[in-house]
Order: sequence, then C-alpha cells, then structure tokens
Amino acid sequence: MVPTHDLTREDISRAARFATRILRQRGLTCCLFGSAGCDYWADIGRVPGDVDIIVIPEDNENAEDIKDLIVEEDSRFYLIASRRPLATHRVLWCQLPDYQSTQRALKVDILIPSTDNINIPSLDKRTITRLRHIPVMDLFGLLLLKVQGWQDRRMSDRLDFIAKLETDVSDIEALLVEAKSRGIRLRRERRRAWDEDFIERGETHVEEFVKIHGFRKEFRRLGFST
Repeated sequence: MVPTHDLTREDISRAARFATRILRQRGLTCCLFGSAGCDYWADIGRVPGDVDIIVIPEDNENAEDIKDLIVEEDSRFYLIASRRPLATHRVLWCQLPDYQSTQRALKVDILIPSTDNINIPSLDKRTITRLRHIPVMDLFGLLLLKVQGWQDRRMSDRLDFIAKLETDVSDIEALLVEAKSRGIRLRRERRRAWDEDFIERGETHVEEFVKIHGFRKEFRRLGFST
C-alpha cells in the first residue's frame, strides 16, 4: 500500500473507474461516496485516502461476494485479511502504476446498504450523478452521510475516529459551498428519491452540527428547517 500523502487524484480516479466499470458491466447499481465522492463534487483541499463505493447487490450477495467479483474480473485488484482483531472481512486493494517496483496500492471499500451497520441508504437512480464518467452519489446524499459520519465519530471513543472530525467538518463546508454555487436545494422530488428515515435522521444530525460548527444559514439555504 502507499502512504496517503503519496496518492494523487489520478490514483483515486483510476481505482474508482476500474471498480465501477466492472460493477456496471455486471448490471449492478453502484456509486462513489465518502471523501472520494465529495472530491468529485467539490474542492475538499486534499487527496482522499481511499475509495468508498456503495453497491446494490443481486439476490443475497454480500460485500465479500462483490469483492471476489472485482478481483476475478481485474487482476489489478487483490484482497488481504483485515488487520483488525477478530475481523473476518478482507480488504480490497487496487494496484497503482509501478506497483511491481513500488508496491503502490489504494484501498477500495465496498459497502452494501443496510447490512454494514453504518446506516447507508439504498440507492435510487435519481440519487446518482455521473461526474467525469464515474457514478457518484448526489451532493445532497453525500452531505447527509458526511454529517452522519461526523456525528458517529463525535460519539465514538476510538482515537482514529476522533482524529477525522476536523476533516469531516472541512468536507461538509466544501459541499455547502458547492451546493450554494450550484443553487441546489432539498426540493420535494429530491426528498422522495431518498428513504424518509435517512432524511429524518440526517436532519437531526444537521441540527447537532450547526449547534457546534454553525453554517445554519447555509443549511437553511439548502432547504433544511434547522
């Protein structure tokens, strides 16, 4: 693997393009989210450290099945056991240019809605936008998931989670700036595209966020009643 500071946006784009192409060729709905998704929408001021992809599986497939599919289809991808104690999942990596001599690789996280215990919403075609030939979650969904992630980390006692709080706030601010520049608002049709529980949970987290970090005017401009 490669230290985060050595990654480039082209590295992120390559891994995202290779993985989503395989999934779409198999007829699977998928999209980029997380910091990599945010970076496709807005200037977050840094290169993301990994690629996060939500996938809607067929039948009873789980994330491990999806990882196996990607590895079988493209030899640039490989799996290693998780380093977390007692963990049973494997970590998907994508080889980067000059991998044979440098061991440069990028982690690719595959997540399945409602099964990965992080409140990932199900996808609707209306919630996915193609940016630079990559399917990316729409800005509104990314924003709510970022605020949700901020809330989860804020309540955690894990030091690695707490260390990412400042980055979460920075990403949220970048998305709010981009939303303003594009005139994006939470209109009725947009709300219908997302699960209502996801919206209501997000609104609760937004209220907590603005109490601590502000941006109340920016969230109200988006259509929140905070």
